[in-house]
Amino acid sequence: MRPPDQGSPDQGSPEARDRPSGWLPRLLRTSSFRLAVLYTGLFTTSVLILLAMMLWWGSTYVMQQTDQVVTDALGDVLDAAAKPGSGGLRAVVAGLVRHADPGSRYLLEDASGHILAGNMPAVPPVSGTTTWYPNAGMLRFWPLASGVRGAGTRVANGDYLFVGRTTFALDEMREMVTHAFLWVLGATLLLAAGGGVVMSLGSLSRVEAIGRTSQEIVAGDLSRRIALRGTDDEFDRLALSLNAMLDRIQALMEGLNQVSSDIAHDLRTPLTRLRQRLELARRTGTSADSFRQTLDAALLDVDAILQTFAALLRIAQIESQAQTTEFTRVDLGTMLGDLVEFYAPLAEEHGHTLRGATAPGLCVSGDAELLTQAFANLIENAMRHSRPGALRVAATHRDAAVLVEIADPGPGIPAAYREKVFQRFFRLERSRTTPGTGLGLSLVAAVVRMHRAEVQFFGGENGFTVRVRLPGGDAPEA
Repeated sequence: MRPPDQGSPDQGSPEARDRPSGWLPRLLRTSSFRLAVLYTGLFTTSVLILLAMMLWWGSTYVMQQTDQVVTDALGDVLDAAAKPGSGGLRAVVAGLVRHADPGSRYLLEDASGHILAGNMPAVPPVSGTTTWYPNAGMLRFWPLASGVRGAGTRVANGDYLFVGRTTFALDEMREMVTHAFLWVLGATLLLAAGGGVVMSLGSLSRVEAIGRTSQEIVAGDLSRRIALRGTDDEFDRLALSLNAMLDRIQALMEGLNQVSSDIAHDLRTPLTRLRQRLELARRTGTSADSFRQTLDAALLDVDAILQTFAALLRIAQIESQAQTTEFTRVDLGTMLGDLVEFYAPLAEEHGHTLRGATAPGLCVSGDAELLTQAFANLIENAMRHSRPGALRVAATHRDAAVLVEIADPGPGIPAAYREKVFQRFFRLERSRTTPGTGLGLSLVAAVVRMHRAEVQFFGGENGFTVRVRLPGGDAPEA
């Protein structure tokens, strides 16, 4: 039996039951297909409105022209009947009927509705222009129904004269426009449906690619990334954002694994030493002085362990508040001057001379406490890991940023390890015999990231410089 894929939901789960099976149901449920259907409906409605407007405008224009023609023809008939020797209105109408074209209609009826002359049935006597439909009932309101558009009037003896023309031309125009729009509408629906399917298939493939990558990542492969197509569309931009997030998550997971390993490695030594001392005191201790010495040494080991955990907690606090801390205006020149004054006596004890080159009024936006702690760590590292000589702390304003440099005469950090020194518990001294936790530069890196700053290393055997670039600084006072 084939085992189920890892990371996939159980076949009986609500997710599996709700998920549509087959590509067609999934295609119909895509947002792009729904948008295509929506746009198709909107376009169809627009086409129908345009058809109605064109039919109305066209019909109105043709009817106005027809009204003018039949009104003129009615006047001509009355003028012809009034001429001497015409034989009267009945004779004129009968003569016009004999020579009328297929679209002309004439009617003369008496007051009781009997036809006296003409080529059309009797109609209700209506003065002015009107449209007469041969079909009664609701059929007369059908837009394509044929009728007679004409003008009528009562004459002096009470007879009713009607002159009109069939609406054949108008009907032909309406039919032609209607057929054309129906063809256009049908083609539009087909193209819209086809375009919706094509767009939906493209979107579905991109979404499924992201889904497959996500499932592989959930299954444990943190190195997987969403492929880009190079089109710079919304899917590519989404993929870039997700890949950046995955890079950050992978880095955090690797850092967590490394921290776990380093904590176990770094704390094993002091805990082992502590246990050995306590065990030795239990076996060989015979006096209160020996027990007191053992306890003093054990307290030093415990303090070192607590110092390590305190540094870890401080770094975690800095990283957690990076998005919520409200920065204030910090006078960096004054801060660095105070640090130089504070560490100068300690530097002399280690054989160094500490000098500062800063000016008051060199301000940046940041957290004063964290910046002080970061620069204090850098100064302590320079004193601890360099040979005796001159140490220099300088700050300058350049290109809308403040550059802080801490220089020492030592060999500094080898180029191969300059990226690794910011990792927690990383130390160049593998034997770890000198005091320290390996977290000082990790704290500096956390503060730098929090302030969107940069750290650079320069130099080599003849001197080493650490440069911190803080953006958005103000120029110092004159």
